[in-house]
Amino acid sequence: MLNKCKYQFICVAIQNNKQQYRNAVDQNGFKVLFLKIDPYQLQYTIQVMKQKEREGIQLGKTVQAILHVVDEIKRWIQHLTTVPPKHDTADKLDILLVEVRGTLGDLESTCNYETVQIMINEEGKDNLGLITIPYIIILNNKQKIKPAQNGINGLRYTGWIISSCY
Repeated sequence: MLNKCKYQFICVAIQNNKQQYRNAVDQNGFKVLFLKIDPYQLQYTIQVMKQKEREGIQLGKTVQAILHVVDEIKRWIQHLTTVPPKHDTADKLDILLVEVRGTLGDLESTCNYETVQIMINEEGKDNLGLITIPYIIILNNKQKIKPAQNGINGLRYTGWIISSCY
């Protein structure tokens, strides 16, 4: 349906709203794959980097987290756009929904957020969207939106300009 796979990164997501968003995209006839990237998955990426270093692929260079690990995460995400959404078809993926998990500002999450920032620069804003689904607290029948505003401001400090807020 689309010429090139589009990336949609979802941050500060709540399960119910995220599922509603995914269902809306599915209903429009797009071929969609959903991916979660968590800080704990960095252990796998680091193992891949250690293996590459042992095999000499790094050519004796020092493995640096922000440089090499981020590139490995980016390659993994980009590889998924080449995989058919269903095993029995050769269809191309239209949209890759990527939920970026982890607390903004935590050391463990830095590589995930940096990966998205690099992909924004490389893929271009026409091929990539940033979505946030903030949690609105209701206290004494009043909506408290300050935590949601702080979360969106935190994303802006990392260089994210939100495309949509649900």
